[in-house]
Formats: sequence, C-alpha cells, structure tokens
Amino acid sequence: MSEIKKHIAVSQVESDHGTLSYLTSEQPETKTRETTEIGIALRNKHVNLETYQAKSEISQEQISDLNSFHGINAIEMVESALANESRISQEKQIYKKLKLLGYESNRKLWTKFQLFANKWTGYIPMVNVSEAGSLIRRITLLSNIIATTSRMGPAKFIIISPGLLHHFVNENGFTPEDHDSGMDISAGSIYKCGTYRDNLEILINPTLKWTDKRVVIGRDTVNPNEGVYLLEHSEGPQYTRMDRVNYGSLVPMTETILRTRYGLVHTPNASKNYITITCTEKKHNIITHIMEKYFKRKK
Repeated sequence: MSEIKKHIAVSQVESDHGTLSYLTSEQPETKTRETTEIGIALRNKHVNLETYQAKSEISQEQISDLNSFHGINAIEMVESALANESRISQEKQIYKKLKLLGYESNRKLWTKFQLFANKWTGYIPMVNVSEAGSLIRRITLLSNIIATTSRMGPAKFIIISPGLLHHFVNENGFTPEDHDSGMDISAGSIYKCGTYRDNLEILINPTLKWTDKRVVIGRDTVNPNEGVYLLEHSEGPQYTRMDRVNYGSLVPMTETILRTRYGLVHTPNASKNYITITCTEKKHNIITHIMEKYFKRKK
C-alpha cells in the first residue's frame, strides 16, 4: 500500500455502488458543572465508484524483437508501467483532496475582517519560515489546533515538496527513514522520508515542483470517524488487451488498457482533520502584497 493511502481509510466493495457509514458530532456540546455532553450520530453516505483507465500500445514487431534479442516480456513491462501510472494518478487525487480540505480549514481560522480584506486584495496569507525551526514550530501549533477542532488527536503526518525537506533534517527530533527496509519508493510515488519526534511522519511528494512551498498537515482517518475514505472495487485492476492495425502506418499493434474502479470521498466535517499552509522566506503580509500589486513600478 502506498504511503499516502495509509493515512486515509481504505475499504473494499463488491459492486459499483457502496455505502459509507461514519460517526459525526452534529449537536453543539452542552456543559454543566460536572459533565460535558456531545451529541454523536451515525450517518450514511452513498458512494458511486468511478472507472479510471490508462492505455498503452506497442507494435507486435517490438514485442517479438524485445523477447528474441533481450529476453524481455514486453507485455509485462507495459502492464507494470500502466500500474505505476495508475497508482501515481490515484495518489495525486488523494493529495489534491487533502490539500483542498486543508485550505478550507485554514480559511476558518480567519476573522471576518481577514476574509473580507484577503478577498478584496487577493492576498493569500503565507507563513514566514526564514528563521531556523520556525516551520516546525508553526506545524506544532497547527497540529494542536487540529487536535482541538477534530477532538481526535493531533496531526500524524505532513506532505511537502522535496525543496522543504531542509527545514527538518537539521532538527534534533528528526529521524530519517531506512529505505533499505523494503519500503516501496517507486518512481513518482509519495514516500516517507522520516519522522519528527517519533509521532509526525514527513512525506515527500516528488511530483511537486522543488519550489512548491505548500505544506499539508493532517491526521489519520480511522473508520468510522470523519475523514477521507477510499472505496475500491474488490476485483482490483483489470487488464484488457486487443490486437489492431494502426490506420496511419498499417502496423499491427497490441493495445493494453488498465481499468481501476474506486470512489474517493470525504465526510462533511473532514476538513477539521487537515490544515494547508503556504511558506515563504521573504517578508510577506497584506501590506507588502498591496505594495507589490498596486504600487510596484514596472521595469
């Protein structure tokens, strides 16, 4: 299982339609002198699985040549490449959902004036991480906010680009991951590079640009609590092969299609488990943003 899927709830269904049952707190808490009461309800969410496919084609001459001269099974090679592409595509969808939920949660921390001012000026708040240890301190603060709002505990992982890793490797609490232990670090897959103080996993998304300064902070989804759920069809990936002729070159081809069926959904209050921030190493606030946007001279 890929690293990012370990932090969401994954289950198998036997049809293209599934039902997700989860617990949610919908009633406001009531406090008395001795007790605090919180309303808990069981809710159901219907999920329709979607079909995703990756396709590749190779000429039958190439298949024969690779097998004859190099002993390579071209069909297995194509299927392996399609499986890797399908996995990366799914991880991108999961990452995008976590990131957007984190932005939604981040906006809830703004005051009404900040919401109005940021929308009016187009300002996107950023976290200054120019000082040593400033990023990990902010992550610790936001982890505590996640624990308070979700009532399920602090953050358990962060997802960053390779360019932000230097903020952690010099911290005393950072423990690098042993990649010789059989961990799957396939090309393009999100992988675990280490932990901070043994309770915060640091995941690297290699598909992000080196200059990407976004940090997704989140806690694990534990069934049946609020969070992100991945429902996969129990049949697993399905390969289909067919022989055809390329109408342009009249070359016999073998086309391979990989189809996977799954549904990626989140519960109504899933954003409480995530916060997404954007970092900068320059002085950045709403005043500097206005100055750069409206008063900076064009060269």
